[in-house]
Amino acid sequence: MSHDPASRLLPFPANRNADHGESVKQRMKDDAILLYGSNAPTAVACCALAAWCEDKKDEYKFWSEIFLQLQDGPGDA
Repeated sequence: MSHDPASRLLPFPANRNADHGESVKQRMKDDAILLYGSNAPTAVACCALAAWCEDKKDEYKFWSEIFLQLQDGPGDA
């Protein structure tokens, strides 16, 4: 795991080479909501921004997709 502050918000799934299917994304979305409540989109956006700044394209895409799902609402998939 990286030592950047965003990685402490929500850890990127351990197997970075795996296909992070919808079940993993849903679990991370649920975890973000559980941990951060209404601030979940902000926490996930910080993770996406940190990944973008570190040129981690797959990680950026992963967090960006979760961020967009959170924008749809906490109960939507």
